Amino acid sequence: MEFQVRPARIEDRGPLLDLWERSVRRTHRFLRDRDVVTLRPLVARELACDAIEWWVLESAADLVGFLGVADEAIEGLFVDPEHRRQGAGRFLVAHAQLLGAGALAVDVNEQNEEALRFYEALGFRVIGRSPTDWGGRGLPILHMRRAAPLALQQQRFRASGGAPRIADVADIIESCKCHFIFASQGLCAISRAPSTCTAAALDFASSEASRITRGSTG
Repeated sequence: MEFQVRPARIEDRGPLLDLWERSVRRTHRFLRDRDVVTLRPLVARELACDAIEWWVLESAADLVGFLGVADEAIEGLFVDPEHRRQGAGRFLVAHAQLLGAGALAVDVNEQNEEALRFYEALGFRVIGRSPTDWGGRGLPILHMRRAAPLALQQQRFRASGGAPRIADVADIIESCKCHFIFASQGLCAISRAPSTCTAAALDFASSEASRITRGSTG
């Protein structure tokens, strides 16, 4: 299936809200009907929020899914149930990664085991847990994070002209670990060559770590 992604428009909000409900009723089986009814107007408010960058995924004339991104974090990613398991979710995650040069974060309901497996397969790792969701409901949230692809890390460091932070070097090393996951999922739009994650990549990470310990900015 061939996908096209575009910025959301005001007239998209109604169809996106309907898609959200269809998707949630299919995938969030731990939610009760009254939970979905309560959440719907809150989601409508989020779709109208200028602080979140909303993107629409289409195939031909069909609405396939949508994505919300803010501060290098996925704020929402939903795929129409009729288009699941066709690569739409992976496509939207790849698009979210291309919108920023840093690590990508996402929050997932702990009970949503399918979503957890999906993000783990794409290289995300759980870095924290909250016992309730943002509304204070007893729905634990897992905080997940994935290092930026190695090519983006290298480009950012070299463009800055300064020494990277230790945390940034850790991201490079983590990128090496999960680069082949990106490749296997077809997410290497920036760096397509599998050989990127080789000894040379690890050497780069090592040299950047040495620059930090020496205090070098050259």
